[in-house]
Amino acid sequence: MKADTVIVISSIKENKYFFSNDLCQNHGKDDSYISTIYYLPMEIVDMQNCVIETVEEIISIFYKNMIRLRNPDINLEPCFEE
Repeated sequence: MKADTVIVISSIKENKYFFSNDLCQNHGKDDSYISTIYYLPMEIVDMQNCVIETVEEIISIFYKNMIRLRNPDINLEPCFEE
């Protein structure tokens, strides 16, 4: 899935994440959830020749072992290009 900007709201404590269209979304979750924004393509400095270009690559690198949730506000659930 392609996107220029990807917003992820996640909790390491709960081991869960979801995508959003709004960096400041009032999601109703506890304080352990934080918002992160990724601008693609994104080069990872610590990994030689690693350039993240898709949503799948973001998930596989940063959220691999986490559970993906649906956004609690369906109107803020992004639709990524295939």
